[in-house]
Amino acid sequence: MSKTTLRKRIALTATTALFAGMLSVASAPVASAAIHPAAINTSTANSVLTESAANIDTHVATTENTTGGAVRATIGTGGALADISVLARSTRLLAKDTSTGVAQTATVLAGGILSIYGLASVTTSFVTTGGTLSSATSTGASSVAYTDPAASVLFTNNITQAATGIATLWTLPTTAGTYTISKYFANGVATPNATTGLAQGTLGGQITVTACSLIWWFI
Repeated sequence: MSKTTLRKRIALTATTALFAGMLSVASAPVASAAIHPAAINTSTANSVLTESAANIDTHVATTENTTGGAVRATIGTGGALADISVLARSTRLLAKDTSTGVAQTATVLAGGILSIYGLASVTTSFVTTGGTLSSATSTGASSVAYTDPAASVLFTNNITQAATGIATLWTLPTTAGTYTISKYFANGVATPNATTGLAQGTLGGQITVTACSLIWWFI
């Protein structure tokens, strides 16, 4: 999908948000700007996880957001994997490609929140180049720990196990720019850890995000 087409598709939503902010009380513009249409074509559902994906793949909630609030994906194992992504919602998301591997791209209004989720059967990390991670959770990890500041999070699994869901919310910086979130997992040679670094092991997924101002989309 071309950039021009994407601009046209979100122009009405962005314009509505802008005027809502001008006519409403102080808290209203934040919620209005956070609302967005489905970010991949006209899909109404987030990507569904299957155990066959194992430790590869990283996903971001792309379903239409009608409330303006970010929602972390629920987590589960076995037959519940398909339910992980149902309620997940991002905010201020303008566009997302259809891939789930290491060359993903997305566009979001600066300060937006991306609801990130995936699978893990071994020790796994999410590492960002900016912004803050929060609400990280996993059913399989023995511990979940953030770096300081919380730009990365480590899901420690003491043993190899069946794939379980992991999820977090990523709040993008309010400064326009390009940022990435990467998922690494233990491969028997290197393991993400708090001592020597979370960005090691096998790269299982990566999303390059362009954070832009509202005005940029009307140029």
